[in-house]
Amino acid sequence: MEDLRELLATLDLGIAMARDPDGTIRHWSQGCERLYGWRSDEAIGQISHRLLATRFPIPLADIEKILRREGVWTGDLRHCTRDGQEVIASVRKVLRRDKTGRPIAVMESIADVTAQRAAEALLSARNAQLAQAAKMEALGQLAAGMAHDFNNVLHTVRGCIELAIARNGAAQHGVAQALGIAQGATTRGITVTKRLLAFARQGRLQASAIEPGAMLHGLADMLRATIRAPITLHVDAPADLPPILADAGQLETVLVNLANNARDAMRAGGSIIFRAQATHAPGAADVPHCLAPGAYIRISVIDHGEGMKPEILARITEPFFTTKPRGKGTGLGLAMARGFAEQSGGALTIASLPGHGTTVSLFLPLAEIVRAPAPVEAGDAPATKPRGKTILVADDEDTIRDILGMLLADHGYLVAKAENSAAALVLLDGGLNPDALMTDLAMPGELDGLDLIAALRRRFPRLPCLLVTGHAAQARADPLTRAKKGGPFQLLEKPTSLHTLLTALNQVLDAA
Repeated sequence: MEDLRELLATLDLGIAMARDPDGTIRHWSQGCERLYGWRSDEAIGQISHRLLATRFPIPLADIEKILRREGVWTGDLRHCTRDGQEVIASVRKVLRRDKTGRPIAVMESIADVTAQRAAEALLSARNAQLAQAAKMEALGQLAAGMAHDFNNVLHTVRGCIELAIARNGAAQHGVAQALGIAQGATTRGITVTKRLLAFARQGRLQASAIEPGAMLHGLADMLRATIRAPITLHVDAPADLPPILADAGQLETVLVNLANNARDAMRAGGSIIFRAQATHAPGAADVPHCLAPGAYIRISVIDHGEGMKPEILARITEPFFTTKPRGKGTGLGLAMARGFAEQSGGALTIASLPGHGTTVSLFLPLAEIVRAPAPVEAGDAPATKPRGKTILVADDEDTIRDILGMLLADHGYLVAKAENSAAALVLLDGGLNPDALMTDLAMPGELDGLDLIAALRRRFPRLPCLLVTGHAAQARADPLTRAKKGGPFQLLEKPTSLHTLLTALNQVLDAA
């Protein structure tokens, strides 16, 4: 008998209770007293789910139905302790019946799994973040590949259109008009590829120092002509903010897109605010953890529109995800904005609540923190027609080689064409003596365009070179630096106009 009493006392240390089928507590262990805070004499006679303010994963009636049918039910319940703390309890309910099969009692064994479930939720959230990051990386690679392929197509189409206009447009007005429409379509296509590359963080940014206050006031003046009553546009930016380092054109494109989104979210009217303020990482509570330590300017576009539900907010920067009606949005605007911010050395955050509007913030570094080399661009000098100059064109796209050959021939150049670096070197071994090289960056084989420039300049020191590519952001830093220092050099981004190509070629030939 003494052993039995010790065994019962030991079991009483565990977290368990017994109750009637209607929920009235008949036994309340010492473990329950420790976990929940009520003494046994306070708990006995109470309805268990009322005492503990139980939150069930499914309706209580369904749990009781399962318990009567199967005799056992196991699951997590959320209980409230005497001092108001929430406890997640893993509960196993066992139904006891009398000899006639009538339910007479329910035994409940309980385990406090609050900390375990919190750890599991944290791990699940981290796994979800990793999965989302992998998904976005894969989408970024897909978008970049699509954009580069599309750029090659646009480069060819644009060149054909410009050549056709130059050759026939003046004589045939109808042809010129149709080609002009096609030219406008290629310009729109170029805009899409730039957005895709910005999302993939592979667009080439031309960073410069920008006064945030002056930029926002100028942009607001321009937008007020299109964002009209009942929507107003205000700027909140101190005049003494330090300059930021960013691509001015890309930044304005992002802000215009954000302003249009804000306008669309306020169909009944309201106000849009452009706000700029200095901040520091780490420091302010709302600064993203991903930012490197340092000083930043936070540029926010704030609206007081309809806001977004959490499930929409969680996906809003995904590419091709849009809440706008079919045909009214590409779903690339916010993805492009995020890519631009991160490629600029900053970050993007979005805060929104249904009925309380949305705030989209760009965190951009100060111009004093990061210094970017000034990009080398083709100037505006008119293209000339030097006779007898031989240009070696290396590009793995047949159509691009053909259109460049036609362009250069029309302007008095002799052209040698190669489908990759190896083929170009074979031409040199055969006696070709080029006056300049026009090459793509990414080509099949072991040597890319920068390697080809280095190989040719070993044979022809300070050879004028043009690197014409849709992969400008992927150019390796050291070979690119050597190409710039090794002789006359220009880097042009596909798709580019024929005039720009000719002007750049003329400049590197003149510099030689």
